[in-house]
Amino acid sequence: MKLQIEYKSVNVDFSTAQADKGQTGQKYHWTKSLEIEDVEEVQLLEDGTFLLNAELEDGTELQKKIKDVFILRVITTHNQKDYVVSKAVLYDIDEIPGKKGGLEKFCFYLNEVTQTVEILEGVFLTEEEAYGDGFEVV
Repeated sequence: MKLQIEYKSVNVDFSTAQADKGQTGQKYHWTKSLEIEDVEEVQLLEDGTFLLNAELEDGTELQKKIKDVFILRVITTHNQKDYVVSKAVLYDIDEIPGKKGGLEKFCFYLNEVTQTVEILEGVFLTEEEAYGDGFEVV
């Protein structure tokens, strides 16, 4: 099975009524799309914890627990990968099932109010979560 994951930064000022009247405007500030092949299973973890790892220039390894994240765990024939979005930046989600069952497309709609950073591919956190205090030496 093939799975498409989309990330869309919602423009809260966009109005479909104004767009219908011919006024221009974008519904999303930006979008990003990933396509994963050979998907065997998809798990939705709505109240997850993500371990963010970092390394200092001197080789010291750090780790920080990021709580209150939504995790889309994708298991393929080759590996497992978590796609993570902090609930602080999450506006909404949308699951689109496939014609033969399973999940065909998953959309994360991101809130534009909170500054969002993609710290790793498919991992979207607030700047504070990504770069702020809370790291511990491991």
